[in-house]
Amino acid sequence: MSHWYERQMRILHPSLGIMPEEIAALDVAQLAADVAAGHYNAQHLEYTKVWDGEQKRFLFPTDKAEVVLRDVLGEYLPQAHKRGIKVFIYMNVHWANAKFINWHPDWVQRKVDGTPLTGLYGGNGTSCCVNSPWRDWVFELIEEMASRYDIDGIFFDGPCFYHGTCYCPSCQARFKERYGLDITDITDRNHPHWPEFVEFRYDSIAAFLRDGNAALKKHLPDAPLYMNANGLHSGAVNGRSNRHLIPHQDILGAEGGFIFYGRPIDTPLWKVSATARYLEAQAEGKPTVIFNAVGHKPWEYPLTAPEILLNTAATFACGANPWFGCYYKNINYPALQAVSQELAFFARHQEELSGTVAQAETAILWSSVTADYYGAHLPEIDFMVDRPTLSREFDFQSSFSGGYEALLRSGVPFRVVDEVGVERGELDGLRSLLITDAACMSEATVEAIRRFVQQGGHIIVTGHSSLYDERGHLRKDFALADVFGASYKGARGLSKWDVLNLGDTLMEKYGLVHADIPSPRYQIRVQARPGAEVAARYYEPTESRYSPKPPLSDDPAAVLNHYGKGTCLYLSGNWAAAYWTYRILEYQTLLSAPARTDPPLAVECESSAVEVSWRVQPQDGTHFIHLINYTGEMERPIKRIIPLHDITVRIRSDADPVQIDALRAGEQLEWTRDGMHVLVRLRSLAHHEVLRIRW
Repeated sequence: MSHWYERQMRILHPSLGIMPEEIAALDVAQLAADVAAGHYNAQHLEYTKVWDGEQKRFLFPTDKAEVVLRDVLGEYLPQAHKRGIKVFIYMNVHWANAKFINWHPDWVQRKVDGTPLTGLYGGNGTSCCVNSPWRDWVFELIEEMASRYDIDGIFFDGPCFYHGTCYCPSCQARFKERYGLDITDITDRNHPHWPEFVEFRYDSIAAFLRDGNAALKKHLPDAPLYMNANGLHSGAVNGRSNRHLIPHQDILGAEGGFIFYGRPIDTPLWKVSATARYLEAQAEGKPTVIFNAVGHKPWEYPLTAPEILLNTAATFACGANPWFGCYYKNINYPALQAVSQELAFFARHQEELSGTVAQAETAILWSSVTADYYGAHLPEIDFMVDRPTLSREFDFQSSFSGGYEALLRSGVPFRVVDEVGVERGELDGLRSLLITDAACMSEATVEAIRRFVQQGGHIIVTGHSSLYDERGHLRKDFALADVFGASYKGARGLSKWDVLNLGDTLMEKYGLVHADIPSPRYQIRVQARPGAEVAARYYEPTESRYSPKPPLSDDPAAVLNHYGKGTCLYLSGNWAAAYWTYRILEYQTLLSAPARTDPPLAVECESSAVEVSWRVQPQDGTHFIHLINYTGEMERPIKRIIPLHDITVRIRSDADPVQIDALRAGEQLEWTRDGMHVLVRLRSLAHHEVLRIRW
């Protein structure tokens, strides 16, 4: 690890306040002492008064300011550094005050009719465009701070585009130059040049990040720059694609821990861990950060301590570094004290936990191109002010969520991979892959999956997977039809109360009890290919909820196929999305079947709400098994975590461990052997434990 930011980071953003008098009254020495006392070793520091959007009310002297409130940078940086705190300068590059429309009308994002973006975040907000001359103003600020102050890095909050923008003169000129097209003709995803519109936005923000990083490196070659990048959802609306961005930043971060914008019960227990796994899949070995809000969104009302503890533990458990945002005046609130206590544990183990790598024989595919060009609902987040609507039947986001939930509740470790990773060989070493309605695939992705199965891999596949190319154009058949053992014949339709029948092979192989089970809402008509087995069939449509059972149809609901040395179970409908909605047991069993077949590691306990993360320290080969206990009182926010007892961790290994320790419990654990498996018993599990195994 050649850079400080490649080691464990524990980051705080203590926002300095809304009112000018709060800035004037700030005790910089006390701020640094409070940050250090909370076990943080890095922080974001504002250079401008950020609330109500950028207004040029700066916290350091510069001729770019309308008002200089105080030289906070000059006063605070020495205080932080003498306490070992690294300081990223926080740059708000997504939200400008409406004053900018009058100050710099050529800077702001504009709608297709030429009107400026207004009312951002329900207030006096607008946003500047990365293609406008505003970009030079930002880069000059970076150079000014980097040349005058001993800063440790830069953080961009944003930039992003907003839904319905940007058709400003700068974007019109650049788009015309690049594609020879009028960008104002492209206003929705149905336009034939929509992919070019999306790629233009991705490349525009990537170029802004590239040039901002160059401005920083000109003066501070070793200082990192990173931005608030894309979370586990489509980036098309905001113009942020992590694969486009990662070459131009030193850290990859996203708001995985900003939760409860809507009904808390609708937020996945695993939102933080899934985002962390997703970032690791796209970071190309660079450090990752999960931004955790200690406030219950959309307010700043404090989260419960159990939610904060779980978010913190899940961040570290999945290889990321945590960031926490708060008002500095609230730093002694109970919620932040809970963070501090949690950070103390990870600070004690920072050397051995830094730089670990994920271990698993199972993965789930996140398909960015499917989210962008097929359809995926968009979560409510700070950057998603307006959201386009889509059909709930063609929703990759729900399908992925259903698949992730099924794997989590199987008690085995797994990874997230994306199509770029698949094409680069990241399926090597895996035994199984879950593909949940990943409709859009390039030929390179298709070939990598085909090769994986041919060489002995096992896949579970749902819905329209591989039916579209990487830009959302419909193929005549599944590109992986030979692997599925099934060819596409069209839509079978929507189901209200239909059922399907599981065949004897699935019933016997997986110990299922109910042969007739609810149908997924959206059914696909396929034809089994020669040599493939129809493992389940749909019944004919049911007339009404209480009608007699109709006859069995000829339409396969599941096809089991042997391909090369591997197998594929193809499920013809949006099975994973249906599991996310209805949690049918048989769906969970089938979606996670290969993962649960002789896994390298499995956890057996009284709750299925325990997530497993298995990581290895490449420096010395030490293994770390993180167990995250989401078991609460059947409500969100979780107000009390239910402790679990007598947990068994089963590890497939022909080698005997030298020593096994439970790091939180502070005790050495006994182990026994059961054939090819090492069995470790953990007496109790609160919200999180780490088993350290030396072989």
